[in-house]
Parts: sequence; C-alpha cells; structure tokens
Amino acid sequence: MADTDQIKELLGSGLSHEVVATAVGCSPSYISQLMAEEDFSSEVALLRTRVLTAQNTRDRGIDSLEDRVLSKLGEVIDYVHKPMDLLRFMQVLNAARRRGVPAQESVVVNQQIVNLQIPTKILQHFATNRTGEVIEVGDKSVVTMPAQQLLGTLAAQSTEHKDQQTYARISNYLPQLSSAAAKGKN
Repeated sequence: MADTDQIKELLGSGLSHEVVATAVGCSPSYISQLMAEEDFSSEVALLRTRVLTAQNTRDRGIDSLEDRVLSKLGEVIDYVHKPMDLLRFMQVLNAARRRGVPAQESVVVNQQIVNLQIPTKILQHFATNRTGEVIEVGDKSVVTMPAQQLLGTLAAQSTEHKDQQTYARISNYLPQLSSAAAKGKN
C-alpha cells in the first residue's frame, strides 16, 4: 500500500486526491479514507497552511518589487529617453506567476443553480448540516463513517456474536482493538 507520509506531503502541497492517488498508485477512495481520519486531515491542513503562507510571502515580495519599479518609472519618466528598460522589468514582474491562490481555485465557474421545491411533509424527514448537506434521513445517518469507527463497530459485533473468525480478520487490521477487547473479556 502507498506510504501515508508521502500521501500527506503531496496533499499538503495542494494536489487533488485524484492526482495524489495516481502518483502513489492507490485509489482516490483510499485517500478519502485517510482524510476522514482526524489526525491525518489536520496534518494535511497544517502542511497546506505552511505552503500557502510561503507562497503568499513570495507574492508579497513580487508585489513589493513591482511597486518599486512603478515608483521609479514615475520619478524618471520625464527625464528618460529610453524607459523601455523599466517597462520591460515591469512587464516581467507583472507576468510573474502568483502562487498564493492556485490557478484552479481562482477560476470562476458559472453554474446553474436549480431550486427544488420539496413538500414539507417529506422535508421533515431530512436533517441537514450548516452547509445544507443532508446528514440524516429519518433516523438513519448518511454521513460517511470513518474507517477506524467502522472496523471498531465490526469488531464489537463479532465479539458479541461469538464470530471468532470474523473478529480475527478484523483484529489483523486494528491490533489496538484486539487488546482492548481482550481486556473487556477479562
């Protein structure tokens, strides 16, 4: 399986899940499972913050140079017969790629929004979060369960049903659960 530290570094540099999955040879769903883990996703967020901070520092430096060239051009424009050198320098600085906001995030996408009118009787069965995403239908949650929690639930069910074969397979994935379950049996 792919190295999680390498995946974390690539995601932290701002690459998409699909690009990272292709680069390391795993599926995008595996990347999503890793991102569902709180520790992993917070480390990726910290790396992304560091990268963005460095990029913004560089952008401010380019902006500062551009301001200085504009100022200099303004001071000497009346006295210089060949301002092309300053203009070329200004052109190079102005064309410098700003990195603080990646190009794919700065593109404005025009999307058509369709408002659906759902009858109130049906709407009462849906629970949404702050962003309007449906998180519950009736009494069933539709939020993706983190892999760690799913395997923990399966391990607990296998010990309740005395299905030792299933429990043995699950405990191979989560050794910490097998030790916790062994303590619970004693």
